[in-house]
Amino acid sequence: MILDHFLTVSDAQALTASAGSTNIIDMHITGRKTGAGEPMAFVVFVDVAADGTTTDETYTFGIQTDDDVAFGSATTLSTTAITYGNLTAGSKHVLFLDPSWTFEAYTRLYYTLGGTTPTVTVTAALMPVSAIEAVTAYPNNYTITH
Repeated sequence: MILDHFLTVSDAQALTASAGSTNIIDMHITGRKTGAGEPMAFVVFVDVAADGTTTDETYTFGIQTDDDVAFGSATTLSTTAITYGNLTAGSKHVLFLDPSWTFEAYTRLYYTLGGTTPTVTVTAALMPVSAIEAVTAYPNNYTITH
């Protein structure tokens, strides 16, 4: 599987503090029910493992939507906390979209990092749930499908 450039929100994005994904998805209109047909999910691939040196590092990934491209009044649709021990290089983490959610014009991931020295590098994309098992991420940022 080839990741669609327009559905990739982070491309080897190095995180050291809380931040939005480098890219956003422009849904063009407000009120779209993404995932109401074929189930969809954001898949986060860890390129460089999360730091847990001082053991107080925290990592939470969230799905946000807004009618403003600058995300000045973002609505967080869901969040998932993942321990640094599970954010190993090559690991894959899925954030499912609920078909009942109503999206505004723009969508992104928001990464909330906390603690003394949080760092992690991720690649993330929106894809059909049916395609997730066919994608394997490797720490050197190669993505190979089965």
